[in-house]
Amino acid sequence: MQQEFDDHFRHAWAIYEESFPVDERRPLTEHLQVLSDSRYTFKPLLDDGGTVVGVLGYWRFEQFTFLEHIAISSACRGSGIGTSTVKGLLDAAPLPLILETELPEMNDQAPKRIRWYESLGFQSNQQEYVQPAYAKHQHPVPSGIMSYPYLLSPEDFEAIRHTLYSEVYHYVPGI
Repeated sequence: MQQEFDDHFRHAWAIYEESFPVDERRPLTEHLQVLSDSRYTFKPLLDDGGTVVGVLGYWRFEQFTFLEHIAISSACRGSGIGTSTVKGLLDAAPLPLILETELPEMNDQAPKRIRWYESLGFQSNQQEYVQPAYAKHQHPVPSGIMSYPYLLSPEDFEAIRHTLYSEVYHYVPGI
């Protein structure tokens, strides 16, 4: 069983690294540390034959769930795996469900990703947000926050930003 987990993790990690730019993913050493946090789940997505076809990483906090990463292997994109995975998370996770997105002007794929999340019922919050750097050698990323099933009040947005900064990124503004 341990060997199967190791193989699945290795394949999931390869999809993770292939799918996210360096500044939008946690380095492996830090990732292995965060796996011990009971609020965090990082799991390979398997097809019916048990082959790793994607990866899902999310945090369950008392007031919301944070979908940190979802990626499907390039060979399986467009197959509905991502949609069914997010819908399953929507059904099972405490709401609201929060995620970060690239800004639409950052690259050609960002508007397509945003539209995909919108098709699942997510809404774009208009408050300014920057994803802090995961590690010292990385850079912060100007981003947007999307939420399901409703837009966040300014107070909720600030509370969620505070939780993400302190609990996910271990970032304290101004320091």
